[in-house]
Formats: sequence, C-alpha cells, structure tokens
Amino acid sequence: MCTPARADPGSIFSGPTAADVLASYWNPAAMTLLGGGTHLGLHSTVMYARVRYQRATVNPHDGLPYPEASLETFKPDPSVGAVFNAGLDDFRFGLSFTLPMMDGAAWTDTQGGKPASTRHYATSGMLLQLSLQPSVAYRINRYISVGLGLDVIMMMVESHVVVDFGAKINGYANRFCAAHCPLDPLVSWEDPAFEAMTHVDGSAWDVGAFAGVLITPTPWLRLGAIFRTGSGEVDIPVEIEVNMPPNIGSFIKATGLDILLPDVRATGEMTMVVPMSLAAAVTVGPFGGVQVTADMRWVDRSKTGLNLISITEATSKLVTDQSLILVHEDYFLAGLRVEVRPASTLMLAVRFEYSPRTVPDAYLTPISMDFDSYSLHAGLAWQITSWLGVVAEYSHYFLPERSISSSHFGPNPRPLTKIEAGFNYPSPTGVYDVDADRFGLGFMFSWSGAAR
Repeated sequence: MCTPARADPGSIFSGPTAADVLASYWNPAAMTLLGGGTHLGLHSTVMYARVRYQRATVNPHDGLPYPEASLETFKPDPSVGAVFNAGLDDFRFGLSFTLPMMDGAAWTDTQGGKPASTRHYATSGMLLQLSLQPSVAYRINRYISVGLGLDVIMMMVESHVVVDFGAKINGYANRFCAAHCPLDPLVSWEDPAFEAMTHVDGSAWDVGAFAGVLITPTPWLRLGAIFRTGSGEVDIPVEIEVNMPPNIGSFIKATGLDILLPDVRATGEMTMVVPMSLAAAVTVGPFGGVQVTADMRWVDRSKTGLNLISITEATSKLVTDQSLILVHEDYFLAGLRVEVRPASTLMLAVRFEYSPRTVPDAYLTPISMDFDSYSLHAGLAWQITSWLGVVAEYSHYFLPERSISSSHFGPNPRPLTKIEAGFNYPSPTGVYDVDADRFGLGFMFSWSGAAR
C-alpha cells in the first residue's frame, strides 16, 4: 500500500463547522448543529493511485540500470459516525470510528526478472491507525457550543522487506576494526545471494484527547476549531522473523566471524508518535442558497521523524536495534469549499485543497514518498427521504513529480550508531511520479430530526 495523496475521514461536506454525523471526529461542538433525535452515517472513500519510481543509480552488483518500479494501489478510508441527544436539548453525544492513517508500500521484489530497486525499503508494508472517538457537546447559548472527547487509538505495523545482510555483515566486521584499518567490504552491496526476507509485525493502543468550540455570532456566520493532543509516543511490541538463505551461514563459517545463524527471530519495541493537531474553519452563508467555507489543518509532523525498533531478544548478533528514518516537516492543508443548494433536498459542492510536501528531498524514499498536492473535489448530498440521505463525490489530485539528486541515505561501510544504521540503505535518488483519484459514497440516517 502506498498513499502519497492524503485524504481525511468523512465526505466533502465534513469539517469543523459542518452539521455532520462525523462531527465527533471533526469538531464535537458542531454536533449541536444537528437536530434532536439520532443520526447515523456510513461513509467510505477509495483512493486509487498509480506510482512510478526510476532509480538514478545502477545496480552495484551487476552494474546495470534498474528498470522502472511501478505499482497501482487502492486505499479504502471507511468511517462511521453517530450523534444523539438522549432527550437533552442542549447536549449532544457522539461516537465515530475512523481510519485517519493508513500508509505504507507494496512494491514487488523483482522487476523484469531482476532484483527491484525498491526491495530494500519495502516489498509490502502497512502502518495503520484505527481511532474510536466518543465525545459530548454542550450548547452554552445560541452563540457558543463546546465539545470534548477522547481518541482511543490502535496502532498496527506490518512490514515485509528484503534486508541486505551483506551490508550487515560488512558493518558487523568493521565495527570491531581499528579506525585506521581498511573498510573494504567483505560482501558486495545488494548482492541477491546475501539478501533475506524480513517480516515485522506488532500492535498497541493508547488514548489522546480533543476539545472543540463552535461560535455562531450571526445565523450566516460560523467559526469552529478543534485541538487534538495526540497520544505522544506509543511503544508497539513487535516480532521480527528473518528467512535467512543458507549461503550466508556457509560464508560466515568460511570467514570465521563470531555470529550464530539459526532461523533468525527477535522481539522488541517500535516507538511511534501520534502527533498533536489543530483544525479550524469559517463558514459564511447561506446567501441565496450559496455557502462558502474556508478551513485549515496543521499536524505536528516534525515530531514523527524517527521510528526506533529496540531489540530486547534475538537469536543472532546480526539483528540489532534499528532506526527507520521517516523525517517530516509540519503538515499544513488549506481548503475552500463552495456549496450550492439548487433544491431543498439537493446540495452540490466544489472544493479545492492545497498542502505542501512534508518530506525534504534528502529524506525521500520509496516508503516515504510525498508531493506538493493540489486537489479538486466535487460532490452532492441528496436527502432522499426524511430519514435517508446519500453523499457521492469524486476527487482528482495534481501531484508534480519529484526528481531527487542527493540523499542522506546510502551505503555506509561502518555504521557506528543507530542513526547511521538507519541511513545505511541503497541510494533512493531518482524520479518519483504519481497520479491519484478518489471516489466516495456515504449514507446518512436520522430519526426524529433531519440528517442535514
């Protein structure tokens, strides 16, 4: 799975100032915009992306250029929301289930019958965040509503990646070498004979909190904001399994290195960060059936740059603490939505979004691709009956390609620290290109009140 185009839970009509069944996620205070009774919504989008990567450097094992790596992928983004008032006019209670993060990669380990240029970053991998958000809102008066809630977060990580154990053998041998001794590698870089498939699997959960406010100074102006604390660092217990090829064992015996090589297994902890974030919006209208909303989002992504796997037990000295370098800058998104109501039961919307890339050139890899994103969204909401509504939408993402000429990643003959080991990967320089589209469909149900 590789998702270089971003998408948030909910529909084109969702946001911090929207009367939406996913208000428990977007802004719990906005639940007070919904009428009394019970409201339930089911919505899902599917992202379809076409990704291409042409590595700039040649294969160091045979000196030949790598073929272009490419993939097509679908990323579902389901969400469920419910809002009810339990017979209390000024209170609303909400519950939403969302999938705010589903990232990773699904590159093949061969291209054109040859080892793929992406195999040492990921052959398949997933970083998944499932969130359950219970919340409550209180309307203080006709002008101000407030809301509070919890983020019950489940983090899951799974990865299959081809590890260059030739590079690990070189690093292990040179670690005990004096500073003046030669660093000629015992094994050539990226030699398929010394590669092994490694599987990492783990999960954990944690809890964060959020608070929102909705201010309605006039019937035609709404201002809303939500602040999420995130949950900070989450330690995920992981299990690591390595399918070691037999020739590595025979090579180590021949060289006399003090390394045991049974079937390699290890356990450890992977530290992840669920960052704090802020979203805000202002809605003007409707005037003559037209309503305009401007919104922004900020995520403290700069705190999510290093994922450290600390090994607590292993069957081989070649399996040591590892750092997965995923450096990001803070994430910003700005959006503008225009809604038009041509009939009392029909609403049309067009939305434009812009978000700058958050991964600097020197840290971009096939597992952390990121692009400047310009996206155009179109959707409709149709209230079919008093208790049933439907939402449909389509989005296209304009993502300029990135050409990377220099990188902090590259072969290191003697990585002495965890950080240096985290950068000891094949050079990810080259051209990255992606096209992406998104399709969405949702249903809204309400009892004793209109859903929209």
